[in-house]
Amino acid sequence: MRVPITVDRIELAELASLGIDFTPKIWTKKTRVVNKVKRAFDYLERAYLEEVVNSDKNSPLSRTTTKLYESLKYFRRSFRPSSEVGERYVSLAIAFETMLIDGGNFGAGKKIALRLAVALKGIPRAEAMVRSVRRVSLARNEVVHSGFVETHVNMGLAQKAFTECFLVLCRKLTKLKFVEKSSAPIGELLGFHPDPDDDSVASEA
Repeated sequence: MRVPITVDRIELAELASLGIDFTPKIWTKKTRVVNKVKRAFDYLERAYLEEVVNSDKNSPLSRTTTKLYESLKYFRRSFRPSSEVGERYVSLAIAFETMLIDGGNFGAGKKIALRLAVALKGIPRAEAMVRSVRRVSLARNEVVHSGFVETHVNMGLAQKAFTECFLVLCRKLTKLKFVEKSSAPIGELLGFHPDPDDDSVASEA
């Protein structure tokens, strides 16, 4: 019932076609989860307004904020009803790539799984979620290269993985506030080696 005034017709149609229902009554029973989501989006909104909307800076924080914001568009499309299940896999795969890859796509699937495992550390069913996301990458490759999908994906679990990782990254955004240069800000947020092509080492932090 509430649509931003800046949404164009195509995006409005996409929003209207989401195959999900919102039930605010459930939120009152899950206040811890709701507050966790709200805090994360407060961080993202503040950074987006300060670093993107009201600034022309090309800082690590502005680039990371933009990537997180853009990843939501593809994540939303992974819920869109479609006669082609492959479309949902591709949308979700792009959402993960946009959210977790700093630049280039060499070894993207492996890097996504590695970074995701770090982001989900301590979260229940983390290993199962990482496996589901690996299968999303396989399904995406099948769609792109052969036009059909043989890999079965637990979309609910993979979408939960995106949500949990997204919330973690939003909460860590303030770490980039005073970082002037970085070739791999997403990697740095997760404590990886600063070399964007080497995610083999993550700090204990």
